[in-house]
Amino acid sequence: YSLTSALPLAHPQRGLRRSLRQGDGLEFSQYRAYQPGDDLRRVDWRLYARSDKFYVREAPEDRRLSILFCIDTTNSMQLRDLSGQTRLASVCRLVAALGWLAIWEQAAVGAIAPGSGDVLPEGQGWRHYERLLRWLSQLQPRGSWPDWGTVQSMRPNQDSRNHTLVLSDFLDDHHAQLPSVDWLWNVAARGSAVQYLLPQELDWQFGGVLTIVDPETGQRIKTDGTELKRQYAARLQRRLQQLERHVSRQGVRLIRASSDTSPRDVLQAILAQNRSVGERLLVGGPT
Repeated sequence: YSLTSALPLAHPQRGLRRSLRQGDGLEFSQYRAYQPGDDLRRVDWRLYARSDKFYVREAPEDRRLSILFCIDTTNSMQLRDLSGQTRLASVCRLVAALGWLAIWEQAAVGAIAPGSGDVLPEGQGWRHYERLLRWLSQLQPRGSWPDWGTVQSMRPNQDSRNHTLVLSDFLDDHHAQLPSVDWLWNVAARGSAVQYLLPQELDWQFGGVLTIVDPETGQRIKTDGTELKRQYAARLQRRLQQLERHVSRQGVRLIRASSDTSPRDVLQAILAQNRSVGERLLVGGPT
C-alpha cells in the first residue's frame, strides 16, 4: 500500500505524486488553444502544420504530496479501552505509521490538534519525522473542540496542501465540530476521516445502577444501566448514520476504527486507492 503512485515521477524535486493541476509535467495530458503569453516551446508545431491553428500541449504538474493530520485532543480522547490504552494513544500510533510512510515517499507533513491548540508546522525528511514523534508524545487530552475561527488560524497556510485527514471520535457536539472540520476538507484537494471508537462504546456491557461521568464536562449522572443500554444503542446508531450522511455529502471518505481491531486493517482502509475497497475494509461500528 502506498500514498503515491506505484512509480516515482522523473523529477525528484517535484515529489512523487501526480497533481490534478495542469502545468509543465513530463506526461502528456491534453491540448488547448494557444493564448498570448504561453511558452512557444509548448506549441505543437506538427499539429499546427495540419490544422493551421496553434495548440499548446499540457501535462499534469508534478507536485509534492502534502498531508495535514487533524487530531482530536478534546477530553473524550482520554477514555481508555479495556486494555488501559487511551483513545488518543491509539490515534497517535496510527498517525506515526502514516507519517512514516508519507516521509518515506518524500511528502510534506503537518499536524494540528484542536482542543489542546498544538500545531506542528509542515516539514519534510526524517528529522521532521522525529519532530512529529516528539509532538505526538506530548499531546494531552484537554478542553473541548474550539470554534471555527480558532481551527482556521491553526491550519498552515500552504498552497501545496492536498490531503487533510481528521482523526476523532466524532461524538462531540456536531454543531461545534463539523463546521470547522468541513472547512478543513473544503480547502484541501482531498479529505478523509477516521472515526476512532472504543469497544465498550460499540457494545454496551454494563447493567444495574451506574454512575456516568461526562468526559467533556465532568458531570456525574446516576442511571439504570439496562434502560440506558437500550437508549444508548439507538442514539449511537443515529449519530453514526448522521456522520456517514454528512461526510458523504462533503465527498469525504470515512473509515470507522476501534482499538481492538488490527492497525493493519485500519491502514489498509485508509490507503486503499479504490473507494469500494476502502468501504469493504471499514472496521468497528454497530450492526
